[in-house]
Amino acid sequence: MARKSAIDWAAVETDFRAGRQSNRQLSEKYSVSESAIRKRASAEGWVRTIPCTPPLHLPIIS
Repeated sequence: MARKSAIDWAAVETDFRAGRQSNRQLSEKYSVSESAIRKRASAEGWVRTIPCTPPLHLPIIS
């Protein structure tokens, strides 16, 4: 039986909190299921930050 490789949960958490990748993207990157990420995030209270977006340039109305 093949041995499972260890999952770098610290790296998963860092990327999760950064909010730049979906759970699906993280699951592919770290070879772990989406449900495992959701469960770990919920159990440990991980919160996503909204990635910074450039300010909108609105026309000035005078």
